[in-house]
Amino acid sequence: MALPIEAHALIGDTHSAALVANDGTIDWLCWPRFDSDACFAALLGEPRHGFWRIAPTVPVRRVHRRYVRDTLVLETEFHTDAGTVRLCDFMPLREDTPQLIRIVDARTGQVPLHLEFAPCFGYGDRTPWARLIPGGVSTKAGPDALYLSTELPLRLEHSHVLADFALPEGQRRPSSCPGIPRTCLRPGSRRPLPHARGHGAVVARLGAPLHP
Repeated sequence: MALPIEAHALIGDTHSAALVANDGTIDWLCWPRFDSDACFAALLGEPRHGFWRIAPTVPVRRVHRRYVRDTLVLETEFHTDAGTVRLCDFMPLREDTPQLIRIVDARTGQVPLHLEFAPCFGYGDRTPWARLIPGGVSTKAGPDALYLSTELPLRLEHSHVLADFALPEGQRRPSSCPGIPRTCLRPGSRRPLPHARGHGAVVARLGAPLHP
């Protein structure tokens, strides 16, 4: 069951917006525009309607959230007995392909984390077919597709993309998640990402089409 609406924060790029729960779940996103179909819609239904979660697998003692000053860059800090990690979520202002970027930054200790990427197109009506590809995974349903590229060891369970990892201090492992639904046939930009700072980071970039 999704968390209540008051547990969510908004990120956006003036063309679209996503809702991010304080447990590290994106459970609402219409892309590439506000009036496009949702690829993550668990907020209004069930997990099978689509979500993207990055969160610790150990008990979280405290959660602190804030926006970077004068931006819609959202930072969520998870404090656990194993250490502290920061999840940074934002959607850069567009130059070509829309993007949603998630960065995990190890602050202290070594916190075990779980990534689960489970898009479902058409407001949860079309479950995609997923397959591992070199450097990541692709998910497709009819004209819609999302591509997750990462150095993390991924595995598939039906249409869900999963990864378990621990992010130690002093180590950085970038990953990206460009998505190309419908008519846009090029991946997201490979430019350096902002806010990938700290002791260690995992970066995930999600792209989207230019057309609804």
